[in-house]
Amino acid sequence: MYEWERDALGIDTLGEIKGGVRVRVRVAQPEDDPSTWWVSALFAPEIWRIWRVGLLRRPVRLGLREPIELPDSLELMTPDDLPDEVRQQATAPLAVKVCPVVMAGSALGFLMSSSADTDPPLVCNVYAPTGLRTRLGLDVDQEVWLHVLPAAEHHPELRRQAARGD
Repeated sequence: MYEWERDALGIDTLGEIKGGVRVRVRVAQPEDDPSTWWVSALFAPEIWRIWRVGLLRRPVRLGLREPIELPDSLELMTPDDLPDEVRQQATAPLAVKVCPVVMAGSALGFLMSSSADTDPPLVCNVYAPTGLRTRLGLDVDQEVWLHVLPAAEHHPELRRQAARGD
């Protein structure tokens, strides 16, 4: 992982990352789904505010062998100040559950799933500040490890409060 990725997550060393859920995933064929653009556009500012990383690249679509429950996810809502005409055009969910992830043991990303989903999905998207496909050499149908981290433990503000004993 790059140093700025470890900083964003509060990981001090390159040692094993504790907590969360490790799952084996399969890289799926990318889709031209307009909702992925909307998810990135609507929720990227909040990811930037919290973790200080941008969501600059197309998400990597992943197939799960079985549904997973996101560990201690953070719920993000569509911004209140979103103009009505934009809100009407948006094909993204009104709220998403977010967990930071470490993909293939070496790259930061953010798994986002619709808060409206009653059943955990078998397909998910990981949004990232870097081009994960190129950086990790990912091909369709390749299997990789995804380490889904609890949002609270890797949320910079909450980590600072815990360190101060607030």
